[in-house]
Amino acid sequence: MKVKNIVLFFENGTTFKFVDVKNYVNKENLIEFSYFSQSESVEKSAKFDKSKLLGFSVNF
Repeated sequence: MKVKNIVLFFENGTTFKFVDVKNYVNKENLIEFSYFSQSESVEKSAKFDKSKLLGFSVNF
């Protein structure tokens, strides 16, 4: 599934924003996706354990 962007919120107040997200998969305990790294100008993939997140926002 393609989404526009994802923001992850962590308990320590840190937020991570990912843009141009592709291949979004929301599993029971895991979020997986690929995204375009603006700082490195390459496509990357990411996996996050949901138990480590305070919350997340997805824009379709």
